Amino acid sequence: MEQNGDNFNKNKYWKLIRLILLIPVIIFIIGICLMSNNTVNKNVSVGLMIGGAILFAICSLILSIFKFAGLVKSAKKYNEYVDINSLDEKEEERLLKEAINSTSKNRELRNFRSMSLYLKAVKDAPRDTSLMAYLNLAVIVLFIACCIGFVAFSLSGLILIGFICLGVAFLSIIFLLLYHIIHKKMSNSPKNIDFSSISQATVISCTISDEGSMSMGATYNNTTKILSTTYLVYLDVCGEKKKAYSKTFYNKGDKVAVYMNKKLKDMVKIDER
Repeated sequence: MEQNGDNFNKNKYWKLIRLILLIPVIIFIIGICLMSNNTVNKNVSVGLMIGGAILFAICSLILSIFKFAGLVKSAKKYNEYVDINSLDEKEEERLLKEAINSTSKNRELRNFRSMSLYLKAVKDAPRDTSLMAYLNLAVIVLFIACCIGFVAFSLSGLILIGFICLGVAFLSIIFLLLYHIIHKKMSNSPKNIDFSSISQATVISCTISDEGSMSMGATYNNTTKILSTTYLVYLDVCGEKKKAYSKTFYNKGDKVAVYMNKKLKDMVKIDER
């Protein structure tokens, strides 16, 4: 395993950007301090508090965009390196998981691995037009809208409506997680699988569906151990595009045998016996 590309998170300029984030925090604290000073106009202190909060949000957004761009660039270079050198992607995935489980404060490495697999899936996988894909998109849009609504209503003084928006945002994510769990269970349930009909399939791409892990330490700089991984495998089954959940990572072009799902027409089960 070799990671190509710039390591944005360890670049010295990130320390400077994080220091810049202290400016809106200081402005916000000054606003709070002035609230208790009777000689200062309350509008000034409130303005400093709101201005500091907005400035902090803007700076945080800019920082996140730069970090995300750096992550994408690094993952793209790594994927190109794997392609150029014709490396075994299954072995690379094993080595990345091994590196994560043997490294402390590994959030950057985890994000790097996830982005690498995601970019490969986007490049190789067919467009997903299933109900679950549209539902995922709708919930994400709803979540973002509710988060924006929470900030907007809170700054407008409509605290109750703001918290309602926040509640809807979290409920939408919980709903999506429950739907995903039920969908995966139906996809792998033996009673839904037609074992009398077996077909040959070719792997188109393979990416992470969900992962069981154990984390320790602060959220922004924690150490995570991967316990189990479920992959979403895109397949070409006799010219039709299907999907399957599997605990095994597959290389693009691998040949596998699959069973059809009687209830979910876009899902199959890979024969891994």
